[in-house]
Amino acid sequence: MERREGRILKSQFPDVDVPEMSVNDFLEQHSWLNKPQDSIAVIGRSVGPPDASKEWRLSYRELRESVRRVASGLARRGLRKGDVVFVCSSNCPEYVITMLAVYSLGAVLTSAIPGSSVNEILYKLGIAMFCGTLKFFVVSSDELTTARKLVERCGVNVARISFGSIVDKECIPFNDLLEDSGDAFPKDNCVESGDLAVVLYSSGTTGPPKGIPWAHKILVSHMAMPRFTMREGDVFLLSPLSNVPEVPMSALSLGVTSLALPCFSDPEHYSIAINKYKVTYLFCIPPLIVSLVKKGYELPTLQRCDAAGSTCSPAVIREARITHPHLVITGIYGMNEIGVLINPSSETEQSGNKRGVLIGKPVAKSQAKVSPSEMEDILMSHLGVGDVSVTGVPDPENEGYELIRAFVVRKTDAVSAEDLIEFVKDKTPRKYVTLTGGVRFLKSIPKNRVGKNMRSELQAQPFE
Repeated sequence: MERREGRILKSQFPDVDVPEMSVNDFLEQHSWLNKPQDSIAVIGRSVGPPDASKEWRLSYRELRESVRRVASGLARRGLRKGDVVFVCSSNCPEYVITMLAVYSLGAVLTSAIPGSSVNEILYKLGIAMFCGTLKFFVVSSDELTTARKLVERCGVNVARISFGSIVDKECIPFNDLLEDSGDAFPKDNCVESGDLAVVLYSSGTTGPPKGIPWAHKILVSHMAMPRFTMREGDVFLLSPLSNVPEVPMSALSLGVTSLALPCFSDPEHYSIAINKYKVTYLFCIPPLIVSLVKKGYELPTLQRCDAAGSTCSPAVIREARITHPHLVITGIYGMNEIGVLINPSSETEQSGNKRGVLIGKPVAKSQAKVSPSEMEDILMSHLGVGDVSVTGVPDPENEGYELIRAFVVRKTDAVSAEDLIEFVKDKTPRKYVTLTGGVRFLKSIPKNRVGKNMRSELQAQPFE
């Protein structure tokens, strides 16, 4: 049972002391030098055509040395504590090294998803630059045009660094940093736990993204008390590094081998990589799990999957138990805004219960609020539903209230709106929790670049 102290709800588990140190100091004491000489930290390839991109295989000691060289190269070119470094790249080993190098200098990392528009990036930079002076744009070879436009629009002379094999005369090749002697690393460098490490952004599914500053202490807390089901010895296919910086840090602290491969565009690419590299652990969003399970991909080595960003439907978990009995799916939930992730102790259908973003205003004819995930879980259990997103739409007859509307991708045209409305009525015990806003059928649910449902786009559609 939880312990209550005044208005504070305390966990039943003992407190954990989070060390007052930086990310790199934690790795120095608990990871870098404690691994066998041949223990592999990162496997991957650079961004670019597979037949032309460099393959990487770094041990923990080699990764440590690479981080120091790149940090020295950045310091030699003027990066100082508190400065801002912006990265726009798919996953690759160079990205992992750059993250750690920036942290080691006490500079601030911020990033955007590959393919972001110049306006999207400028919006995020406008937030991040409140934290310090922008010193570097770091981009993969497929984002060079975007970097050029950013420099033109910013009106400031920001140095550019490029990942990958394509050479651009306006950019510093990452290999130049990697070949640095390492002697420019500041000898008096001191990074403390309270220093800012990274600026994240909310996903923007319900409105403009919000800037979220994380100090080193938040990242160290994830490393000191891992909240994921990954284990030492796992092979982990990295999630997009621009979204979840705490996950690769936890992997490094545990001695996990991380696969830093360019972002994939569809579940088939994930399945190929999982089988090729014998991946045992995956951290991803529920829509990817839905696709991997429902499309029947064989994943014999995958043992554990932590799903975050939204809830994973109990119907999908039940199906996975049948099609992939060796796979344990665990729901992770929390808020980047407070730097907290929580996971249940084991796979549970409760991972799909009432947690999630609440529909903002009370449901019509009730003072209650309803979680979209509650409705989505019910609808996903219908055999004729392939994908769904539920959101609130204004009730034209009751100002300040909302109706519940479902946007559905059908598996078959035989499924009607009336069928689904009655299905929900039969499945929910609460009379007011019905699809009062009706059902709208779509060919696909609009999603952002990490696969989360864009409820703001759905809400913006005209009411009918």
